[in-house]
Amino acid sequence: MSEFEIFEAMMIAMNLAVTASMNFVAIVFAYLVAAFVAGKSLPRGVAIGTSLIYTVFLIPPFNGTINNLRRVYDGDVVIRATYPESWLVPSDPTSFELLAFLFAFPMLAGWLGSLYYMHLYTRRDSNQTDDKGSRSDA
Repeated sequence: MSEFEIFEAMMIAMNLAVTASMNFVAIVFAYLVAAFVAGKSLPRGVAIGTSLIYTVFLIPPFNGTINNLRRVYDGDVVIRATYPESWLVPSDPTSFELLAFLFAFPMLAGWLGSLYYMHLYTRRDSNQTDDKGSRSDA
């Protein structure tokens, strides 16, 4: 492969990583909207089942983001080794761990935060209201 073909493959992988992370964000926001709109009225089993399905749907975008970032990093290593005088990549490489952390941490924080919002914030309020309502009827 030529220098530009390697660089093009790196850019395609970066675009795929960004697209996968945006898919992740779209799923998280859809879940948050559903939690806001219907979270209080969902029975416990349905809320847990929905959260499990939601978590399963987040695995492919998360995995796609990390795998494509790995491709970008591997392309960076190849282009540096093959073309040491290349002007296409910066002179000091970014570590893969830093690159993956900068993408993975916000994604995982969004996932855990959305589960917290659904089960420990929205649903807790509905459980306390149900308890108070049942006491006043008795």
